[in-house]
Amino acid sequence: MQTAIWIIGIAAVLFLLFTFGGGYLMYRFAIRRRPSNYAWDDGLWRSDSIDDAEYAKMQEGENLLKNRLAEFVSIESRDGLKLWARYYEHPKARGIFLMVHGYRSSSLQDFSAAIPAVWGMGYSLFMIDQRSMGRSEGKNICFGVKERYDVIDWAEYLKNRFPGVPVVADGVSMGSGTVMFACGLGWPDNVKAVIADCGYTSAGAICKKCMKQWFHLPAFPVYYGAKLWVRLLAGYDLDAVNARDSLMKLKDRSLYPKPLPILLAHGRADGFVPYSMSEENMKAFGEGDDFAELFTSETADHGMAFLRDFDGYMEAIARLFDKAGLPHDPVEVEEFVPEMPVEELTRPDLHSGEIFTVN
Repeated sequence: MQTAIWIIGIAAVLFLLFTFGGGYLMYRFAIRRRPSNYAWDDGLWRSDSIDDAEYAKMQEGENLLKNRLAEFVSIESRDGLKLWARYYEHPKARGIFLMVHGYRSSSLQDFSAAIPAVWGMGYSLFMIDQRSMGRSEGKNICFGVKERYDVIDWAEYLKNRFPGVPVVADGVSMGSGTVMFACGLGWPDNVKAVIADCGYTSAGAICKKCMKQWFHLPAFPVYYGAKLWVRLLAGYDLDAVNARDSLMKLKDRSLYPKPLPILLAHGRADGFVPYSMSEENMKAFGEGDDFAELFTSETADHGMAFLRDFDGYMEAIARLFDKAGLPHDPVEVEEFVPEMPVEELTRPDLHSGEIFTVN
């Protein structure tokens, strides 16, 4: 009997060590900010799935921003973090794209391929650094649970600064989760359309999926240990919000007196966020809901739908903009030429409201 008790006790201790020790390691790996989190300043990086032609399109977007003046803007989050964004004002602006990047990435990386098309339609670029990434403050990534409040506040900032100017909230990967979760809070009325590219169903669901895919671990028990550490050290619940419930709020006329059109986009070959998650998110809408659409790329990997199916994606954006009453025909603009050398425009310090270039 005593031997059995010892065996049970040792097993219990090992189980607890595995649960909470493994959970803490998962928190450190997935949630905690890393020192090298300045992807914008490091420039573009290229994954193995991007071919030469696709990378050239990304570089075209990067080059459009180079030597072009950007205003660095900051706000304070509701929990006291200083958040940063770059604002590129179009000389014939019809509206503003609020660009929300993905997990451990940057707006430059995730939207580089889309920048020429968005600029060509006459929209200014408002490219944020999500909390705990880029130049924005924060110690923990929150997978959209806290970031949803940040993007609402960025939209309010744009509303107050540019009254009457329409905004398109555009998110990729974790940014997609962020903008979808924000739909459940109620976007300010300057936001006229939402784009959610390769978004997941919830923070918890994507963490469980990655645990299984990357580490061959079942959700039980390590995920629940990680969930506890996230609650204690990052101050949020991984399962606090999901996209489907948030998107259903778009039907709430107390939040949205007028329908807010949304475009979901996803590639079937996505190896990070499964395509089925966007199918699940679309269940928030009925078959006859004309204000929601899922654009499918048959061959695109994660975040690659715009590169792989440019024409189809742009047609989907045109349909979205028609629903929102936004223009999308091309705008001709003169090429920007700086009045002084780039070296004099680029400064190593950072002060809100000052003008810089991307370099």
